[in-house]
Amino acid sequence: MLSVHWDENVGGGTLYVGTQSAGIARLEGLNNIFASGTIEQMQDLRFEWINNGLGDETRRIIPEIKERNGNLYCLLTGNAPDFTNTHDVGIYLFDHASSSWTLKKGVLELECTSEWNRWLYLYCPMHSSDYNVK
Repeated sequence: MLSVHWDENVGGGTLYVGTQSAGIARLEGLNNIFASGTIEQMQDLRFEWINNGLGDETRRIIPEIKERNGNLYCLLTGNAPDFTNTHDVGIYLFDHASSSWTLKKGVLELECTSEWNRWLYLYCPMHSSDYNVK
């Protein structure tokens, strides 16, 4: 796991997990388990991958999942040192109804040296910036 987010109000208590290569998974129904569940019930829970909309690249690195203004966002960063997913890097908004992600803010196109671009790609900023960018 690279990042986690807990939401007790979605799906009976949902844990979202961002990975270093496989994207995002969620585990729903944890509130009931925490309240009165057993070890056996917990063993029956299964993670569900929710990568729709995060691009076709298989190496999806998700260092942050965050809720803001009632919406769930994730940050998908570059897969250094290969840099094969530039077109997918950015901030994504999750749509609970369709279980899919929509790109809200992509990579900045900068007129810089390739070394500077690689540095930005490796150390993508936290996504506390303006989420309303369309």
